[in-house]
Amino acid sequence: MAKFVTAAAFNQPEPARELAQLLLDAGMNAEFADESLAQKFQFFQVTPRAQFQVRVGAQQLAPALQLMKLRAQNFPALQMALHCPECGSTQVEYPQFSRRTLMGALPALAAAIGLIENDFYCTNCHFTWPAKIPPPSPPVDKLNWPRHGTQTKTEA
Repeated sequence: MAKFVTAAAFNQPEPARELAQLLLDAGMNAEFADESLAQKFQFFQVTPRAQFQVRVGAQQLAPALQLMKLRAQNFPALQMALHCPECGSTQVEYPQFSRRTLMGALPALAAAIGLIENDFYCTNCHFTWPAKIPPPSPPVDKLNWPRHGTQTKTEA
């Protein structure tokens, strides 16, 4: 059995199916995978994200990514793929916990009860980023105290 790796992740199923079909038409061993149930039950996610994945055989990952890069401009489904903000890769997982071991369920349980945050994870550059963008912080002075609308001459 060939080992499959994620080439792209989506929040909607249609673009993932279109990309899987594009890769199949190019002669690659590709599949569409829906991780919705795994995210709900294994990772205790109320709202799954990046759950629709296009996977290819491990040996075909580089050619698949090259084809995706060549077709990115004129293939609208690829523009809907999640991209790493650090390196631009489409090899994104959510949540960041391991899917290969039972130990991955322990941090997922901690995230479910609010002890840690669920983050996106880039398998290409190993960058993690929050699923929720934090609100901007209020302006603070040099001592990290919140400003109250007026500035003194020493602050300006």
